[in-house]
Amino acid sequence: MVEESKENVIYDWRVHLAAQDKFYRPCLAAVLIFLSLSVVQMYSNIFLTIPLALVLFLAVADYFFPMRFRITDQGAYRIATTGTNFLSWKKVKNVYLDDKGVKLSLFDRPTRLEAFRGLYLYFGKEADGRDRIISAIRQVREGAEKNLNGIESEKRNG
Repeated sequence: MVEESKENVIYDWRVHLAAQDKFYRPCLAAVLIFLSLSVVQMYSNIFLTIPLALVLFLAVADYFFPMRFRITDQGAYRIATTGTNFLSWKKVKNVYLDDKGVKLSLFDRPTRLEAFRGLYLYFGKEADGRDRIISAIRQVREGAEKNLNGIESEKRNG
């Protein structure tokens, strides 16, 4: 029998990127429609267009639909229409901070592979969201002597 462990949710929030970038939303939708119509024009086959349009839309689905993020004592979650990603705090080696969010990295040092590994937590549009996310990450990683590159450097500079 598998024993379930209860996770303590530290912070839970939602981010809708399309609602934040109102200028890019119609531009991206127009590009998707244009590309779909181009495939119809080039191949004259609606059965080819539907799967290709679906693949294009799924590639940008995280932009159009809201994502939910959760920080627990066990790890961090990203819950989106395309699936759920979980990253355990035991696997996180570095934390990088930028203007739009926090990157939880699996690597000890910066590498080009970081774009494809780890988990990116968007801040969202809440006024205190940035501070609450940073303090939640500090809270769960405080006991472990882990590197908090971006967060610690911001603390010193700010």
